[in-house]
Amino acid sequence: MIALPFASLLYLLNTDVALISQVEYDQLSKYSQYGLQQREQIMNFILKVLPFLLVIMFITGVILVIIGITNWKKVQKDLDALIEAERIQKELDSSTLKNSEVLAKTESELKEDFVLEDSHIQSQHDRILKYMEIEERYFANALPIAFRRRHIFKRNVRIGKYDYDAIAISIESKCDIIFEIKYWRQPMPFSAISNTLHRLYEAGINYQAIQQRNFSCVLAIVAPKETIELIRNNVEKHMHQNLNSDHSKIDIQYIAEEDI
Repeated sequence: MIALPFASLLYLLNTDVALISQVEYDQLSKYSQYGLQQREQIMNFILKVLPFLLVIMFITGVILVIIGITNWKKVQKDLDALIEAERIQKELDSSTLKNSEVLAKTESELKEDFVLEDSHIQSQHDRILKYMEIEERYFANALPIAFRRRHIFKRNVRIGKYDYDAIAISIESKCDIIFEIKYWRQPMPFSAISNTLHRLYEAGINYQAIQQRNFSCVLAIVAPKETIELIRNNVEKHMHQNLNSDHSKIDIQYIAEEDI
């Protein structure tokens, strides 16, 4: 569209104009004279309108080129981000925990979160299965579909000395999300909350150092409906009393067990 105006102008400039004398014109039939008059009127109209059309077409062409370049850069950026995310996914595939290691990780988390209302009723095996069930239900039901489409998920991986419940690798940016799932049936001691937040943040720093990507964290606390507000108030009280701690990279979610 940018070249078309110049091609049209070049065509007009190179068009041979047929010149005839008045005598030759008078000898033409009325039909031929009418045809020449119509042609002259059309050419005059084109010469008046053409400059405006040329400018409009040129500007439109430039705009379309700019839009095309912008869209191409965006597509290329998205493609680069997807390729990078898939590369990290392949790297983490080799770091996926074995089933026995997942069980050991869950058992370790249960020892940290020993204040469970029914801990004296359930066997250790039942508690592990319940904890793993809650984690599965969270990832299956609590995350929006749009969020899933923007990330590649890796569950139960070990990077360095840290075990991760899940890492959401962004296919749109270089900021990934570290997930930590907690199943608390009642308010936890401040020490347990502090340890959880500190460990989650340090796991993010570890991920950033090794993968050279930015991170944010999600601490998802799953609890029964009857105690979830007590747990929320307890955690927020702890956060208020520890304003000097950096929790800016940690988003805390509170999910009722019955809702997932």
